[in-house]
Amino acid sequence: MSLRIFLTLALSLAPVIAGAQTTVFESKDKGGTVFSDQPSPGARQVDLPPVNVIQGPGLSPPQADVPAALAATPYSLVSIVSPANGSTLWTNTGAFDLQVQARPALQTSRGDAFRVRIDGKVLARSFAGPAISISESDWARAEATDNVLHSLQVSIVDQGGTVLMESAPIQFYLRRHTLKRKASPR
Repeated sequence: MSLRIFLTLALSLAPVIAGAQTTVFESKDKGGTVFSDQPSPGARQVDLPPVNVIQGPGLSPPQADVPAALAATPYSLVSIVSPANGSTLWTNTGAFDLQVQARPALQTSRGDAFRVRIDGKVLARSFAGPAISISESDWARAEATDNVLHSLQVSIVDQGGTVLMESAPIQFYLRRHTLKRKASPR
């Protein structure tokens, strides 16, 4: 038990111990002087002075030792670099690449991660770097409609999933390649 915890415990129990003080009796037997809280034949009551209680300074709860490198550094920026707001992406599967910027850089050593939201739906997985590849399965789970206009937003979340900062949402168009067939003559 650390000294700090011991002192806190001792100081907090001192008034309880002082209030619980009982009468003390002194008697003699073959072995010498005996002190007891029970009277015995020939015992005399001992008047004890009040317990000396010193009020110590208020102690704050112990802080976890966190290295300075891991101390919380607030993020000042998270933004979507690519695709640009209003741009058009051509993909038949829904897979595309996303580039994110964070200032300071994402603190993965603390467990921070990027979380992506497409059309208001959060993707099931998080990302540890600024180069993010949205897979066909990510797109299939997140796509709300078959519209061509979609929204995209990125958040920085901590290890527990709490949102620390969000980017401004952007909109982009997703187009699919199609083959135009020549009409067959009749």
